[in-house]
Amino acid sequence: MMGIIKIVLLASACLAVAAASRVLGRRPGGISRIAGGSVANIEDYPYTVAVHYDGMFMCGGAIISEKWFLTAARCIGEQLKERFTAYVGSSKKYANGTDHPVSQIIFHPKYHMYGQYQNYPVYDLAVVRVKKSFVFSEKIQPVKLPTPNQVFSIGSLANLTGWGDVNATMTEVYVMDLRAVSLPLMSRAACEAVYGEGTVTRSMLCAGYEDGGKTACDDDIGGPLVADDVLVGILSWGVGCGGKYPDVFTDLTFLRDWILTRTGV
Repeated sequence: MMGIIKIVLLASACLAVAAASRVLGRRPGGISRIAGGSVANIEDYPYTVAVHYDGMFMCGGAIISEKWFLTAARCIGEQLKERFTAYVGSSKKYANGTDHPVSQIIFHPKYHMYGQYQNYPVYDLAVVRVKKSFVFSEKIQPVKLPTPNQVFSIGSLANLTGWGDVNATMTEVYVMDLRAVSLPLMSRAACEAVYGEGTVTRSMLCAGYEDGGKTACDDDIGGPLVADDVLVGILSWGVGCGGKYPDVFTDLTFLRDWILTRTGV
């Protein structure tokens, strides 16, 4: 199990290095909420998946059909697919939902880690098939996918849901409720101005506030970003929790054709 990740901010001359070395990741144990968001009901976000590995929460995901959901490739990694399940239909991370064992995992063929520290994921997307179909109800529903290269207005709000940490200091422990936060979509240029030139690639999109306070946090990886009832992104990486760094998502409008080819959805 990984220990607590301490966020270290370097001097302004070293911001790019700091960003490269402190990206969001799995941090088992501790709290489990989005930073700056609020408690949410699964009925309002019925597409949200809690990805479990051997019964333990790993990351988020989004239902796109009776048989398929999306998550971040870096969440799945090289671990055995037989030990993964999609836990759905509940605002709780471990209670009142239904488990769906995984039968197939397909990574985007261009998925890899890059950067000075090899910790920026590119094409960070996996399509995952479950053995037992999702039974749709008010608490379990697929989310609409975008059309290829669909355009969403910069500054428009999108909702991120997940069970990730509420802050980097872990002052609140064992909170198991789903949380949601609204984040404005950001231009790639504005995002690169924060992270450094060449950091944000075409397969990514960003969302966040310039003054910070509301962001994803550890364990939110794989979580769905939805704008106008359309799934626009899957959370991939970021820096810290609740700070001024925007969150970076896999851009599903850019990868829409690949999703269709692999899932038929």
